[in-house]
Amino acid sequence: MSSFADLLGKHLQHTHTSVNRLAKLSGVPQRTISNWLNGYIHKPHQWQALVKVALALHLPEAETNTLLQSAGHPLLAELGAKATSSDLTLLSNYPNPQLQITNFPSPFQAIADLPTFVGRENELETVKRAVLDGGRAAICGVRGMGGVGKTALAAHLAYQVREQFPDGILWARLDTSDPLSILGTFAEAYGKDVSQYRDVESRAAVVRNLLAGKRALVILDNAENSAQVRPMLPPSTGTCAVLITTRQDLSVLDGWTRLTLGPFDPASEESLQLLQEYLGEAFVERHQATLREIATLLGHLPLALAIAAGRLAYARPTLTEEVATLSALCSALHESRTRLDTLTRDDLGVRASFDVSYAALTAEHQKFFAALGVFGGEDFSTEAVAYVTETPSAGEILKHLLSLSLVQESRDGRWRLHPLLKDYAREKITDLEGYGRALMFFVETVEAINATDFHTLDQDVDNILHALEAAYQYKMPQILVRGVLAHHLLLRARGLYAFSENQLIRAEQVARESGDPAQLLEVLVSKAKLKSAQGYDQEMKAVYQEVLSLARTTQNRFFEAQALGGLGELDQALQIAREINAVTLLPAMIGNLGVRFAWQGDYARADVYFEESVRLGKQVGKYEVVIPMTHNRAWLAFQQGDFDRADVFSMEAISLARTTSNREVLVGALRNHGESLLARGEMEEGNRYMQEALSMSREIGEIQSICEILAELGRYAFRERQWETAGNYWQEALQRAQEIQSSVILCQMQIYWAEYCLQQQQLKNAETILHEGRELAHQLNLPWLSGQSKFVQAKLLLAHGQLLEAVQLGQEGLAILESSKHPRTQEVQAWLKALNSYEFDGAGATQGITQKVT
Repeated sequence: MSSFADLLGKHLQHTHTSVNRLAKLSGVPQRTISNWLNGYIHKPHQWQALVKVALALHLPEAETNTLLQSAGHPLLAELGAKATSSDLTLLSNYPNPQLQITNFPSPFQAIADLPTFVGRENELETVKRAVLDGGRAAICGVRGMGGVGKTALAAHLAYQVREQFPDGILWARLDTSDPLSILGTFAEAYGKDVSQYRDVESRAAVVRNLLAGKRALVILDNAENSAQVRPMLPPSTGTCAVLITTRQDLSVLDGWTRLTLGPFDPASEESLQLLQEYLGEAFVERHQATLREIATLLGHLPLALAIAAGRLAYARPTLTEEVATLSALCSALHESRTRLDTLTRDDLGVRASFDVSYAALTAEHQKFFAALGVFGGEDFSTEAVAYVTETPSAGEILKHLLSLSLVQESRDGRWRLHPLLKDYAREKITDLEGYGRALMFFVETVEAINATDFHTLDQDVDNILHALEAAYQYKMPQILVRGVLAHHLLLRARGLYAFSENQLIRAEQVARESGDPAQLLEVLVSKAKLKSAQGYDQEMKAVYQEVLSLARTTQNRFFEAQALGGLGELDQALQIAREINAVTLLPAMIGNLGVRFAWQGDYARADVYFEESVRLGKQVGKYEVVIPMTHNRAWLAFQQGDFDRADVFSMEAISLARTTSNREVLVGALRNHGESLLARGEMEEGNRYMQEALSMSREIGEIQSICEILAELGRYAFRERQWETAGNYWQEALQRAQEIQSSVILCQMQIYWAEYCLQQQQLKNAETILHEGRELAHQLNLPWLSGQSKFVQAKLLLAHGQLLEAVQLGQEGLAILESSKHPRTQEVQAWLKALNSYEFDGAGATQGITQKVT
């Protein structure tokens, strides 16, 4: 026989009960229980404490006797013979006739209530209301995926409503017992032998007759189909109630109360409450952040949480070991390929729970379900599933899987897998080509729409990222290249610069190895555009030089024109584009020539180019060029003081953007008009347009636009001496710029933040952040950033009383800004002029600049 300590420890492990929880339930001091478990006390002096522990653990009579024997105490029957009246009350919980204790007059067949049950108050109230129903006959169904806690909820309810059902609680596990045995057990509970009835129909009739005049609750656990349920139902005219737990959508529940039970709500504290039942309040308080992370990884599934908590409780780490033990578990749960292995303990396992549902599927539907594992995002569309599985009837199969609790409905008619079911589905994947088909679905989606109509793909960004990684991992080189080329603009727009750069490096390697110069040219041009967006002009030019050399070697004039345009040789680029009639290149090239003339002050010539760019862009549907160039015409009118004409062009740009489904372009149009209004002092109206642009940028996840809009809003708030507002805008912009690793935006925000710190008299902070900004401006070799950094450095010198040095550095900054025609030129001029009277307060104005299309 096992030692007393070992046997008690096994019972705690099996029931997932912590020492702290057991002490609360039994009334036995925690220190006493710990001494038993640690073997310090081999024979507890009082058998009553052992019985209280056994009752708290819901141990049956046989296991209680074994525990008593291991501790050197008599069996329950012997204890009953010598028991006092108070002891008899304690022993009355065991219905052994030898004890001559009165048994319950009605059957109570419910399984043990979990001592760790937490939460579910709303769900319990719904089910309780349904089964009580004023004493009438009623049926209630609780449906949910494996491991969600349907059985635990039913057991907990049984103990709560026990007194409301004076004729007893009947319980049957339908998936593991045959109907004849179940009906026999029900009849036997009321002293009726039905063994002579050998078929289900006749035996069911006898049981219905037994229940006809009774007020009992029949709990049918884990029903697989309605045929299993119907023979077990009491008369519908009586006063019995039925509670059914199932993973299926059962027709027998039609017209009755149905409850769909999901994982714990992430917004609630139920997951932490469950962990606390195993680990204790102090442990959870100490490691709350890590435990929340674990709960998220487990999708807040109660079974998974219980197993993870049970593992931790069984390990019993010391205070010094807790962090390492938790970190090891958290790291293991981060590994999606082995996560389900971690979630196995004794006879419990999440995988085993899922196996039941999977085994009920046909071979065709098993393959279909497994294919859902290729999606790495929060959810997926029916169209994507149909493409991946090559199944036109995907929608109907998904509805069938929904009825089996294997998928869940998500936003906008989409579908999702619980995170752990997603792991399970991936284990079942045998056709790795499904990952390639997933990526190709998104590639073809991009190719069928406007290449910059990103909002169409907003809900699938994570699916795309996962598919790109899978294409690389499973060695699908050509699919990878197509995927990267199709989505690099989306990745850039969403601020995923590092990921985009990594994917382009992979695509470049494939293109070089394949020996396909056209493919390599396309990848290199995409790489150059990314470098431009990141502000790495020298690296961008180096890539374009390679494109130019390869294009000329292979006589590819289309890419030759692109390379020349990227290198600033706009006249040559435009000449080639016109010669080969590259209609997709012409609008941007002509527009960029207009930008060059605008910077030179030749507004009339610039407008001619902008007008032609807009006309050609409309012909080929290049609204991502048409709309910025329309705004540029507004900018020209603004510069010439014709505000009415400027507004006409601005509103035309906004109107055009609203008619397209391209919200990124609309953001630009709103922002440009807002900046123009702010620049001429119409603060309220300008702010309204800027806020609309900011709100839309947040909706679509356009991180770069968010940064730029916040930067401008902060700039104008700073000019209006709204220091706190400016600081709030700039602080968020700085944080986001650091996230997306855009060096140009980061440098600009470091300069702005240094100005804010200077205004707040935080000179040390201003010096630190400005030093970083000046270093980055030097690395980027962008004069307009260097000019601004010198200006702010001059203001910092003035704050230290170094007037002459401040004037000299301010003049250097002014010269740089004047040569680059930067909008802050007038602000610096005014600042230098104001130095003579010492009245300058640091605020200044900026205004919108013309847009170049990259």
